[in-house]
Amino acid sequence: MVDQALKAAQVEIVSCHKTLGGRMCHTVLAGETSAVYAAMEAARDSGRIVGESNIKVCVSINNPHHEVWKLLNMIDRHEEESKN
Repeated sequence: MVDQALKAAQVEIVSCHKTLGGRMCHTVLAGETSAVYAAMEAARDSGRIVGESNIKVCVSINNPHHEVWKLLNMIDRHEEESKN
């Protein structure tokens, strides 16, 4: 699913976490809003390959609050990119 998302739009992987022995994956992508939506759509469409029931949540957070970045442990990266 992540492969399809990355191929569909100009987005980048910010973080990827595997749980339950690699059976579940939590991935955060970043990019322009329209690109993230296109990537999410491609990920959802890949459900036909991996099984619709294997996709649990696919959501976009536009302009996330500072506390959300902290929660996702990405505040340092975001601040670096904001300076550039």
